[in-house]
Amino acid sequence: MSVITLADRIDAGDMLGAASTAIHPSETAGELHDRLSMLGPDLVLEVLEQYTRGDLSPVPQDSSHATAAPKFSRGDGTVDFQLDAAAVRNRVHGLTPWPGCDVAISGQRIRLLRMEIADSPDQPADPGFCTADGVATCGSGFVRLLEVQAPGSRPMDFSSWLRGQHGLHGGDLEITTP
Repeated sequence: MSVITLADRIDAGDMLGAASTAIHPSETAGELHDRLSMLGPDLVLEVLEQYTRGDLSPVPQDSSHATAAPKFSRGDGTVDFQLDAAAVRNRVHGLTPWPGCDVAISGQRIRLLRMEIADSPDQPADPGFCTADGVATCGSGFVRLLEVQAPGSRPMDFSSWLRGQHGLHGGDLEITTP
């Protein structure tokens, strides 16, 4: 995160201060947003103190490196299990809470909220299938579905959701885009 001066172009203002933080693989975009919001006030206070003391050192940005980031829409909330496991996890976590990644598991619509990289299950399946314990096969590697949310329901762990789904307990479960 950074504090910059206003300019006529995107990412062209001078940078007055910056802070960085590591992103944990289990962290969602919403959680990162909340954590960054806690770091922001201290950074702004630091910049204001430097300004008051007269030792603020603006650093010009190279506007040739600026990139436009379009707003997400509901249509962006998809995930392709043909990708590798890290890409699948990162997409789901990066789109949580908005716009979210909605899938259908054996025809039942569900939003994926949290997952982790997993070891391979006992019986490998094709990409886009998951076992009853929530291990989904990706193009390369596996993810474990940890937290999901059915329409109109609260977030819950995958096994709790599955227990409430009659007829979905045996065999591999197909994951599709609704």
